[in-house]
Amino acid sequence: MRIRVVENGHTTIELDVVALPENLDEDLVSRGVEIHFKAGQWVCTYPGATDTDALPDGRFDQSAMEPRGIVPDYEEMRQRFYSDWIRTGNCPDPNFYEVTASTWIEEVGARCAGCRHFVLVGHDMWMEVLAHAMSWKWTEPSATWLDPLNLPSPKTS
Repeated sequence: MRIRVVENGHTTIELDVVALPENLDEDLVSRGVEIHFKAGQWVCTYPGATDTDALPDGRFDQSAMEPRGIVPDYEEMRQRFYSDWIRTGNCPDPNFYEVTASTWIEEVGARCAGCRHFVLVGHDMWMEVLAHAMSWKWTEPSATWLDPLNLPSPKTS
């Protein structure tokens, strides 16, 4: 992750991700993403909570999220993950969330500024941003991507 915060301005985060290929018989592809947070002046970064999950337990209600960390049947979870991704065209867990009941917004008085609370989870770190809005766009990846989870392709055969 590369983070740029402009004083009295916006926050931009650039990162590399894996995405479904155009042809599902091919391997996952490396893409770059740029996320722009309008008036994103509140930014906190944290190291990963554990070796298997960057986001700490108990910090947020994670009941609507995909299972994180070590799961009992990885192959079943992976197949379900890819099936949902292919079926909907959206990654089931992009590691990007909006916190709807944010205590942080209240603590810093950002509610009156119309801020929303976003969380972005990486492999070895995670971050929070309070901002008015966010937008994103595809970019070129910054480097040749090596999938840290060594995920096989989403081939259906």
